[in-house]
Amino acid sequence: MDSDKKGVTKTIGDNFLDNGGSLNDRLSESKNDDTLASKIKGDRITDLKSAIDINLKFLFIRELFNNDAVEYHNTIAKLNDISSVEEMLRVVTEKSEEFAWDEKNEAFVIFSEMVNRKIR
Repeated sequence: MDSDKKGVTKTIGDNFLDNGGSLNDRLSESKNDDTLASKIKGDRITDLKSAIDINLKFLFIRELFNNDAVEYHNTIAKLNDISSVEEMLRVVTEKSEEFAWDEKNEAFVIFSEMVNRKIR
């Protein structure tokens, strides 16, 4: 402990006190949307197969394609070959009806975002 000139004892913790709130509060206030993830999230996808990482692949197979990996791969290949927005939406709608996709399901939301980035 140190004593300042007035005879008041200061602890080490007093040296680090800041009235700006906790470190978490200060970091969240200064957070901007210039992260690599936020930049990549908005980029156009040219190849769905390469854009979908292994974790998402297994999530999609399990949650959207009822564990049918062949159907998943065929669908992704078909979506990659399609050039028109209408055709891509038709394929996604067919698969949605075939597998009874829930639009509130996180896997469906992620899949839809990726397809939308492909058709931009």
